[in-house]
Amino acid sequence: MSHKKWRVLAASAEQTQNKGKLPEAEAAWLAALEEAEELGADSPMLILNLERLAEVLFLQGKYAFCAPICRRLLVIYQRIYEEGHPSIGILACNLGMIYHAWHKYADAEPLYNLALRIKVKALGDTHPEVITLKNQYTNLLQSAAATKSGRWTRSGNWESLSFPAEEQLSKKPQ
Repeated sequence: MSHKKWRVLAASAEQTQNKGKLPEAEAAWLAALEEAEELGADSPMLILNLERLAEVLFLQGKYAFCAPICRRLLVIYQRIYEEGHPSIGILACNLGMIYHAWHKYADAEPLYNLALRIKVKALGDTHPEVITLKNQYTNLLQSAAATKSGRWTRSGNWESLSFPAEEQLSKKPQ
């Protein structure tokens, strides 16, 4: 397997994606991924491939396929970057947005919280990205409260989640 073959496949996938042909781009990124998997777990080409495939899946609303790819990326990022690195914050925010759009509020909340802690530390409390993230987080908390979000516990009981926006956002991120 050569880097050259992956580059050709990735260039084709990128070109297809740029034309807005998302189903075709998905297929092209999957073909490139097959090659990228052979380059190593932390290969920049594998990471780029996973990021672009996740983006195409997200744009198509295929959250059930997109989320595991982003979870895998988060594990990779946490392995290769130091704790609190901005790239981890960006990916945590993106994964939180996937779960948010998918109405999996309990899964989105800790990711938004992690992203907020990292972004506040890196950018400051008043940076536009931080303000946008706080708004997304507030929207998540309001949506979770409105739908009485929850999840099944291991014991088989339904556990309701409560995220009071006033408490969460008035405190400094932990």
